[in-house]
Amino acid sequence: MADLNRLVILGAAGDLSTRFLLPAMADALQAGKLERPLEIIGVARADWDNDHYRSRSADAIAESAPGVETSVRDQLVEHLHYMKADATDADALSGAIGDKPSLIYLALPPKIYPACIRALEEIGLPAGSRIIVEKPFGDDYDSAVELNKLLKQHFSEDTIYRIDHFTALQSVEAIPALRFANRILQPVWSREHIEQVEIIFEDISTLSGRASYYDTAGALKDMTQNHLLQILCMVAMEPPEDMQGESLRDAKVQLLKDVRSWSPDEAAKMGYRARYTAGEINGKQIPDYVDEDGVDPDNRTETFAKIQLEIDNDRWTGVPFLIRTGKGQAYRRRIANIVFKQLDEGPYQTHMIETPNALQLYMLPDSLQVRLLLNRPEDPLQLREVNLSIDLPQENIPAHGALILDALRGDQSRFIRDDEAEESWRVVQPFLDAWARDLTPMHEYPAGTQVET
Repeated sequence: MADLNRLVILGAAGDLSTRFLLPAMADALQAGKLERPLEIIGVARADWDNDHYRSRSADAIAESAPGVETSVRDQLVEHLHYMKADATDADALSGAIGDKPSLIYLALPPKIYPACIRALEEIGLPAGSRIIVEKPFGDDYDSAVELNKLLKQHFSEDTIYRIDHFTALQSVEAIPALRFANRILQPVWSREHIEQVEIIFEDISTLSGRASYYDTAGALKDMTQNHLLQILCMVAMEPPEDMQGESLRDAKVQLLKDVRSWSPDEAAKMGYRARYTAGEINGKQIPDYVDEDGVDPDNRTETFAKIQLEIDNDRWTGVPFLIRTGKGQAYRRRIANIVFKQLDEGPYQTHMIETPNALQLYMLPDSLQVRLLLNRPEDPLQLREVNLSIDLPQENIPAHGALILDALRGDQSRFIRDDEAEESWRVVQPFLDAWARDLTPMHEYPAGTQVET
């Protein structure tokens, strides 16, 4: 599959493009991952010209990628071009797409994906072109199925790249190596030895100006359905033949298929939701979520979600997987916590009830931390926790940049396949249904406090 050297960003005036995509490409250029700067065409409805787009982009790169040298930033900006066009208007898009094979990035609100896809099909993309579709991929299971159907009516699956930047986070990619390449861990990675698994992604941030999207999504759709299920796959999937191509994607899909489907009544008991009320975070006063700008109280949007999943296969039957995420917390926690069962016998068995063995993988900052138990120097019969930490090398290309480079090369390994997108929604759909019917109470917590469930 031929490499591409032309990137068309639909939605170039948006936050995703300015804060993530262009800075990531600048980082890639500085790291020597691009043989030459990409030809980047920014497409949006804003009434800009090339000079304004380049100036605005240079400022965004300076802010979001401060480590990029000025000369590199200027080199990238020189290859930026702007086209004013509505991404749903085929006639307007035609001039922006042109006749060169391109990587077309849909950095757009998901609600206009269908109209944009139809417009792109009407144009007829140049041979060899590919499409990146940003998350969220659909709004629920049914809409994901319909979106897949629409895409495959007009484009072949090998040209469709559904992106989730968590697949390229170094700390997430480290999990399979930790599991499958270390004999000390591989034999105990099962229900015979593991009591439960927690995947925790909590933050002190609140809405950060994202109310227009977040208030119609909530914590479950924004984080759990995509990012955190990616971590679940890395933690729980069976060993793939290799970590590239279809083998990895097959293993992830099979794991998701093995996740038990709850009924809405069961999901009501297996889920917990809440939203923050007024509080204080780092000295800043935070209003009630329902009083935040752009929030509609009638949406009943949760800012904290916890769900319990069970995986019905030989490796994991009976092991609870607890996935929790929330905004406006007391502190940031981004951890995959593997809690091992107590030892059946031994002189320290009583003390291990309060402090079980656990392996903790910290997602951000990028590090590995293993928690072990040793005796206290002052009392050999008492236990203490000892943390062994390993700092991972700092990534020189952000996740979005790494994935764009993959797409330019035609490598789909770290992108989401059609069936994976649908299975991810199937896993969370019972919770969405239960919450839509108010089968699960909406709890509250003051901003700046940690939710206890």
